[in-house]
Amino acid sequence: MKWLKNMNEMFENNAYTDNKRVTVDYCENAELIFIKVFDTTATVNVKGFNEYGAMMKVLNVVSVLCDTL
Repeated sequence: MKWLKNMNEMFENNAYTDNKRVTVDYCENAELIFIKVFDTTATVNVKGFNEYGAMMKVLNVVSVLCDTL
């Protein structure tokens, strides 16, 4: 999932999410994406999703986590 690297770069270039305040990482063995927003961590099971579906799910979770802060 090459887009995860680009997404992390996008977060790093944003003044509100830089300094690793928002990161996404993929665990291939578990087929999970780990999303860290400030001190909160969430996981997204991407089994059965195509690249686009997984990306939209991750962006939705990031949005929800940022809105709760």
